[in-house]
Amino acid sequence: RLDALNDSFTKDTFTDDEYDAIFADRDPGVALWSHWAAKQSVIKALVKAAGETSIDPRALRVDFYNRVGGTRMSGSVKYAGHRIDVDVVHISGAVHAVAMLGTWPHRRAIVCDVVAVPGDSKDAGGLARGALCSSVADRMDCPLDELCIVGADAPRIERGGIGLGIDVSLSHHG
Repeated sequence: RLDALNDSFTKDTFTDDEYDAIFADRDPGVALWSHWAAKQSVIKALVKAAGETSIDPRALRVDFYNRVGGTRMSGSVKYAGHRIDVDVVHISGAVHAVAMLGTWPHRRAIVCDVVAVPGDSKDAGGLARGALCSSVADRMDCPLDELCIVGADAPRIERGGIGLGIDVSLSHHG
C-alpha cells in the first residue's frame, strides 16, 4: 500500500527520475513494487555472481521498456557501467523479478508460484523452500528428495549436490 509507505524508504531507494516515473504511472503501487523487485533481483544476482556485499539501491537505475498487459514488464537495471536485464511478473497480487547476467539472448523461463503460508507459521522460510523444491521437481520430472536448497543469503537449488543454474528468490513476507 502506497499510503503506508515511509517516505524515507522511497527517497532512500529510488532515484529522482524513478520516483517521478513511479508516481506518474497509471498504477503507482505496481510501478513501485516492480522497481523495488527489479532492484532486489539485481542485488541478489550480484551477491551470488560477483560477491558484492553492499549495494546502495539508489546506485541501481531501473528502466522498463516493455509491458505485456498488466502482468509482465521487461527492462534493464544500470549499475556501475553495466546493463542487467530484468523481467518482472505480477501473479496473485505478488511481484516477482528475475535478473539475467550474461549475454543476450538468455535461455530463460520465469517460474513463479505463490503458496499461501499460514499466518501463525513459525517456519515460513521452510515452507517457502519446500514449495520451491516441489515446483522444480514437478517441472523437471524428478523425485523431490533429490533436490535441496542450500545457502541463506543467496540460496541456490541443487540436485544431488550439483547446482542447477536456477536463480532462486524466496519470499515469505506478509
